[in-house]
Amino acid sequence: MEREIITEEQFKDIHYQTEWVFKDPYPAQLILSLMFYAGVRRSEIPLLEYKNFDFDNYEIKIINKKGKSRLVELPSSVAGNLYEYFNFYQKIGTAGVDKIFRRLKPQIEDININPRLLLRSYKANFGKGNKEEKEQK
Repeated sequence: MEREIITEEQFKDIHYQTEWVFKDPYPAQLILSLMFYAGVRRSEIPLLEYKNFDFDNYEIKIINKKGKSRLVELPSSVAGNLYEYFNFYQKIGTAGVDKIFRRLKPQIEDININPRLLLRSYKANFGKGNKEEKEQK
């Protein structure tokens, strides 16, 4: 059985739906974009830190729960939004990420939107594309 993935066009439709679901769609749009365009995992969202972001090269160092890190390239649109997120919004935890998906599911009938789907879609659409860094914290 083939695993479901979504195209960039389908993702843009999902991204657009957030404007109807959330009073302030900005954080949800950013979180979804990080997951789809950069392969950031659900558990890594709360661990994002301003100091790990390279604004000149549009890269962010992602450190997972075990202390391993990898360098991820971001599209310029996501990088600019990430700057605003760090400066104007509270960090979102895994419960907040789960809430985004719970609120979106009823609006998107033909796609079972979830964090794993976005990660699979990232890998299928953009390849690994990460500059792997296996270092300990």
